Amino acid sequence: MLLKVEHAAPSAAAFGHREWASLWDEAERHLYGRNVALPADWQARAATVLAAHDAPARFDVRTVFAMRNLYPAVALAIALLVASPAPLPAAHPTPHGSVMPRDWIGHYDLARREAAAKRWNPAAAQAGIAWVQHPRSAETTALWTLAAREAGFGGRSAGGLPLPMETRGRWASLLPPLAWQVMALAGLSLAAIAVAMMLLRRFGHVSRRPILPAAISGLAGVVAAAAGLSGVDGYGPPAMAEAAILWRQAPLRDLPVDMPGNEAAIMLAPGTAGYVDRTFLGWVHLTHADGHSGWLRREDLLSIWRD
Repeated sequence: MLLKVEHAAPSAAAFGHREWASLWDEAERHLYGRNVALPADWQARAATVLAAHDAPARFDVRTVFAMRNLYPAVALAIALLVASPAPLPAAHPTPHGSVMPRDWIGHYDLARREAAAKRWNPAAAQAGIAWVQHPRSAETTALWTLAAREAGFGGRSAGGLPLPMETRGRWASLLPPLAWQVMALAGLSLAAIAVAMMLLRRFGHVSRRPILPAAISGLAGVVAAAAGLSGVDGYGPPAMAEAAILWRQAPLRDLPVDMPGNEAAIMLAPGTAGYVDRTFLGWVHLTHADGHSGWLRREDLLSIWRD
């Protein structure tokens, strides 16, 4: 790399520098010739030529914790924590069933239309989705609170979405699920780097100077990871990519078939949340937060993040 030679085993002619070519030729004759001694001054000449080519300095691990390298992470954390919600744009018509994934404004508009018609179950489901996707909006928070109360949707303790007035809901609503996940991942990565630095110091590969910054960074990483994981847990299943919410009461079946009179089926209340892991001919397999799983009709659910 230093000499910019493209061959793994070059000949002396591959070197553009005369001194390097001479040194290489003498080394090859010594290694592969019969009783060919290496010149006595070979090592000194090689060191002189190497010094003249400005060999790259060794990597200094302390530069990992230089402030210039931490600025992007600090800026991202500040932006996530202090960002205020944008004002909600004016409502626009949204045909039923045509809301795009992660279009929280579309879900909000549809929830308002359903609420105006006093159809509180679908209104609460759409409002809950809008709130999960954009929890720092005062409009989505107010509509989700009203619709959940009118529809009788339970909160996180009842297996549904967290409610803004609950302790978990207040904490989770500081950031959307993705931001909590990014914070947890960044914190765990920072803590892992700090542990690696301490291990390198333990085995004598680095000096003592970077240990204090590493310890501080590791502590900050642990705090950030704990906060991020707590925020994700506050949302529960809705933080998962395949999350869905039940907008009406429906039976949870062991098999994807309609069985009239099946008294063993578990009836799920409206507002129940879980995640979908399988689909089959109009049926979806839903796993609930308490571990129960079974099959539901696709039309009984609304996906939170996907189509």
